[in-house]
Amino acid sequence: PGYFHTLFERLGWCVVRLNSVVQQVFRRHRYWRRLYHFNMATAATKTRLGEDSSDGPVHLEVILHRGRNLVKTFKEKLRSLMLDSVMDPYVRFEVTSPWKGKESSAIQNSTTKDDDENPVWEETFHFLLGDSCDRGQLQVTLWDANYLFDEKMSQPISVDLNSLEMESGYDRKVYSIHGDGEIELSLQIRRTEDWVHKTVADCLQKDAVAVRHGLKKGVDIHQELFPDVSTLRLDVIVHEGHNLKKTRREQVRDLVLHSALNSYLELEVTNPWEKAATAAVQRSTSKHKDEDPVWDEEFSFLIDANGIPGWLQITLCDAGCFFADRQLSSPAVLELSELQVTQKYCRKQLAIHGNGTVDISVRMTRPKHELRFGVDVPGREKDIVAKRQRKAAAAVQAVLGRKGLPKEVPTIGMLCSGGGIRAAIGTSGAVQALKDAGLFDCCTYMATLSGSAWYLSILYSLKGGPDVERCTEYLRDRCSVMSPLMRVKRIVDYRKAVQKKHFDGLIVSLVDIWGEMIGAVFSRDLERKERSRLSHQQKAVRSGDLPFPIYTAVHVREGVSSDTFAEWVEFTPFEYGIRDFKVFSPMEDIASQRINGMVTTRSKEFNLSFLQGVWGSAFAAAIERWAGALLNSNESLVMWVLNRAIEWSGLSHWRPLAAVLPNFMKGIPALPTCSRRIQMSLKEAFADHCPPGDRLELSSIDDFDKEESDAKRKKVESSLPTDQKTTQEGHATKRGERSRLSLQVQQNDHMMVVDAGVDFNLPFPPLLRPERPTNVFLVFDFSWYGSQTVSPFQELLKAKDWAAEHGWKFPNIPDDIFNPNNLKEYYILEDCEDPECPVVVFFPLCNVSRRTVAIAGQDEGFAKVDPFSDVYSTFNFNYKTEDFDRLHELCRFNTSLAVEAIRSIIARRVV
Repeated sequence: PGYFHTLFERLGWCVVRLNSVVQQVFRRHRYWRRLYHFNMATAATKTRLGEDSSDGPVHLEVILHRGRNLVKTFKEKLRSLMLDSVMDPYVRFEVTSPWKGKESSAIQNSTTKDDDENPVWEETFHFLLGDSCDRGQLQVTLWDANYLFDEKMSQPISVDLNSLEMESGYDRKVYSIHGDGEIELSLQIRRTEDWVHKTVADCLQKDAVAVRHGLKKGVDIHQELFPDVSTLRLDVIVHEGHNLKKTRREQVRDLVLHSALNSYLELEVTNPWEKAATAAVQRSTSKHKDEDPVWDEEFSFLIDANGIPGWLQITLCDAGCFFADRQLSSPAVLELSELQVTQKYCRKQLAIHGNGTVDISVRMTRPKHELRFGVDVPGREKDIVAKRQRKAAAAVQAVLGRKGLPKEVPTIGMLCSGGGIRAAIGTSGAVQALKDAGLFDCCTYMATLSGSAWYLSILYSLKGGPDVERCTEYLRDRCSVMSPLMRVKRIVDYRKAVQKKHFDGLIVSLVDIWGEMIGAVFSRDLERKERSRLSHQQKAVRSGDLPFPIYTAVHVREGVSSDTFAEWVEFTPFEYGIRDFKVFSPMEDIASQRINGMVTTRSKEFNLSFLQGVWGSAFAAAIERWAGALLNSNESLVMWVLNRAIEWSGLSHWRPLAAVLPNFMKGIPALPTCSRRIQMSLKEAFADHCPPGDRLELSSIDDFDKEESDAKRKKVESSLPTDQKTTQEGHATKRGERSRLSLQVQQNDHMMVVDAGVDFNLPFPPLLRPERPTNVFLVFDFSWYGSQTVSPFQELLKAKDWAAEHGWKFPNIPDDIFNPNNLKEYYILEDCEDPECPVVVFFPLCNVSRRTVAIAGQDEGFAKVDPFSDVYSTFNFNYKTEDFDRLHELCRFNTSLAVEAIRSIIARRVV
C-alpha cells in the first residue's frame, strides 16, 4: 500500500506540473500573437506618419504676439472728431485658399485692446488650407474699433504661405504695418493626419514593460489602436464665466441704454460628423445682467474620427434688448488634438473677451450603441418579473388556501382598454375588486392604453409609493377640475411649454397642448410634480410588489392607413420600442436625436404629462368640441386661442392626432428583413464593441431566422380553426406591405405615434408575444358601444385577428357568443384541447345583475346606472363625485362576480 501511495502521489505531481507547463505555453502563445499584432500596427503607423502628404488639407497656426507704435495720424484723429485720439487696435487675419467647407472660418479677428498703442495679444489662430501645393496667402490688416464704427487703418500685409516649410516649427517675424508700426507673428504649417493617429503615436512612446503588462492582462492592443469606430463624442460642460464686461466702446455703441451684458455662449466644432451636422453649433442659455454667470450646462457633439482634427470654438455673445444678438469677441479655441479618448473630464479655463475667462470641462469618448436589438425582453425586466412571480406564488397559495407553496403558477396579465376618463374610472374599480379578493397580487403584468394608461401612470407615480385606495381618491378629486384648464392664463402656460420644446428643436403638435392639459389635472401632487417622468417609476417596480406596467401606443405613417401600417409601441419604465422592428431604446433617451443608434443631440426625457397625452392622443382631435362645452362659449373663440398658442410657438401648422417623437431607429439596419448572414455579422460586430454591463443586448439569433419563423407560423396555422385559416393569405399580404413600409422608417428624422385605439382598443400585443408567456388574460373592455344591445366583442375579435396574423395562439370566439337578451358580466374563452393556448376572461362594460342587488350605503342611482349614458361619454372630462362613484362601484361589482371563476382557472394551472 505504501508503494502505490507514493506512486499515485508522484503521478499526481506530474499531472499538476504538466498542466502548469501547458498553461504557460498557451499564455506565451497568446502573448506572442498579440505582440505580433502590436508590431504590425507599429510598422503601419510609422509608415503612415512618414509619408509626405501631398493632398488634403494642411493646418496653419498663427500666433499674434504684440504690436508696437500703433499710433493714429493727425488726419485719422480729425476723422474721428478728436473723440478717440488713441487707437483701439485689433488685427484681422484672412486666408485666400481655405479648405472646402471651412470658408466661414477663413476670416478671424483678434481681441480689441482699448487705448493701447503697444498692445500685447499672445493669441493663437487656426486655419485649414485647401491645397498643400498652393496654400495661397495670409492677409493681415490693422483695424481701429471706434465708438460708432470700425475703421480700417492699413492695407493688408500679404504673407506667402508657400514659402513656409512643412513641419519646420514656428517661423517668428516682425512685419511693418501702418506707417512706423510693427506687429510680431509666428507662423507654422503642419499636416492634419497626425491627430488621427495620435493614440497610436502615444502608445508607441509608452514604456515597453507597460505594453507587455497590458498584453499579459489580455488587452488587445491591435483593437485598441485601430478601433472600428468612425465617430467620437465630445462632451462639454460649461461651468461659469468671470469678468464678462462690456468695454467702454461697446457701451457707447449701445447708446448706454443697454450697458450691462446679457451673455450667452455659442459652441461650435469645426469638424462635425457629416450625419450630425445639425448639432455642430449649440448655444447656452442667456444670463441677464450677470458679469460672473454660472451656467453648469452640458453639450455633446459627434465629430469625425477619420477626418481632420478640428477645434472647439467658444464665442461670447450679447443678447441685446434694442439690437440684434452680437458676437463680442473672437472665438476662444480649444484644439481637439490635445484631448485623449477617456471617460474622465478635463477642466480648462479659456480666456475670452479681454480679461474675461470661461471655465469648462471636456472629454472625448467613443459613442456607445445604447439600443437593444432583438425581440427578447431586457434583463432588468426579467429580474423584476422573477421577483414578481415568487410573490405571486405566495399570493396564489393564500387565494387557494393551500398549505405548501406551489412550484409553478400561471402567469396572469391584466389588460384594460381605452375610453377616456370612463376607462380610468372603470380600471380603478376593477383593480379595487381584484385587490379585495387577493387576485391583484397574483397578476404579473398590467398592460394599458389611452384612458386606462392614465390610471396606471398615476398609480405608480403617487407620493409615498403606489396605493390602490389613495389612487382612487386622487382620481375622484381630479376628475372634476377640467373646466379651469381652458382659462386664458392656462393657455399662456401651455404656449410657454410648447414654445420651449420648439426652441429645443423638437416638432410640436396639438398633442403637446393636450399633454399639458392632462398633466395639469393628473400630474399635480405626484412624485415629482410637473417634472414627473416615466423612468421615475423604476423605483416603484424594482421590488416586484406590483404588476409590471406596460403602456402602449401605435406608430403610424403620414398618408398611410392604419389598416396597412400600424406598429405597436411598448413603453415601460426602462425602455420603449417596437417588437416587430426588434429595436428598443432606453426611456431616458426618448427625446434624444439618434443616427445609426448613436445619440447626436441628447435631450431631457419627456415629462409624464406629455406621454399621457401621447397614450390618449385620440382626444386631442376633439379638443375644440369639449373645450367649448366646458367654457359654455363659442368653440371658434377657444380654437382661436389655441391657434394663437401654436402660432406664438413659431409653427405654421399642427397635426391634430399624432405626437411626433425623434426616430430612434434612423440609420440602423432593418433587422426583420435582412439576411441571416448580415444578422450574424451584426451580432459579431456589436458583441465585439459592447463591453459587459453595457445596455446593448442581443437576443438569440434564432429570433431573426426567417426559415424557423415561417416554420413556427405554419405549425401554429395548422392548429388553428377553419375560420382562422381562411384569413392567413390576407395576413401574408398585409405583412408584406408592412415590411415594405418598414424599410422606409430608418430614413425619417421623426416618427408619428398615436393612440393605440386607432388600431384596436385592447393592449394584447405586448403580452401575446412569446417573450412574455402569459397563461391567463383578465381583459376589461371599457369601449363605447352606445348601448348594451350592441356586441361588445368587436375589439376582442380584432385582437384575435392580430394574433392570427402573427401566428400566435388565441382562444376561439364562437359566433353565437353574444345574446342581447342574455348579456353576462364576464365570459371565459378557453381551448380545452390545447393547454398551451391562453385563457381569456373577458369583462364587457354593462349593468345586468347590479340592477337587482341592493348594497348597503348605495342608493337607487347606483343600481340603475347606465354606463352608456351621456354622462359617461368618451369625450366627457368633467365628472361629478356621484357619477364617478357609481361607475367605479359598477365595475368593482362586475369584477367581483368572476372571482370564484378566476380562482378555479388558477387552480387548474397550478403545479
